[in-house]
Amino acid sequence: MTTVYFVRHAQPDPSSGNNPEFPLTAQGQKDALLVRDVLGDKDIRAVYSSSYIRAVMTVEPFAQSKGLEVIKEYGLRERTAGKWQDGFADYAEYISRQINDYSCKAEGGESLDEVQQRCMAVVSRIVDAHDGEAVAVGIHGMALSTVLKYFFPHFGERDFLQIVDLMPLVLRLDIEDGKAVKYGIELAVRRDYPNSYLKM
Repeated sequence: MTTVYFVRHAQPDPSSGNNPEFPLTAQGQKDALLVRDVLGDKDIRAVYSSSYIRAVMTVEPFAQSKGLEVIKEYGLRERTAGKWQDGFADYAEYISRQINDYSCKAEGGESLDEVQQRCMAVVSRIVDAHDGEAVAVGIHGMALSTVLKYFFPHFGERDFLQIVDLMPLVLRLDIEDGKAVKYGIELAVRRDYPNSYLKM
């Protein structure tokens, strides 16, 4: 069995650059220390993260406290939205359509089927490499939702809306033989995005 602590990033700062490479806000950096403290006694043997800086910054304080490298995985990055403005009333409608139809995507964007496939390819590799161990995995809101949908097929729009403003969020998932055998929330901090467009 492998225990994976999925760490959804802390509050990002879109004012400092274009999506997806914005860092954490000052509050987000403080909240990353909460992640460090929550994970401190978990006997975690490896730390992985989306290569996007806000995810890396969220797990980095913990990794540094344990002398571990943050292994960056591009496959764990957030979904590319594409030109969602074409054909949708607003971003909330686009999100809803995607969550309820995993094949839906805008021009230049990804479907959630595609996001799930690339995220699960990385997660499966991590789980196989760390059988009997605990690992931390830095990830994003929508990307995490596709992982949860894989393990819990009933995971839907209502479930996503319950986690969208939790930054950071630490979820424990015990995985054995490709199935989730235990699930729990270790940390949940409710923060708003500075820009509602970035509700991912």
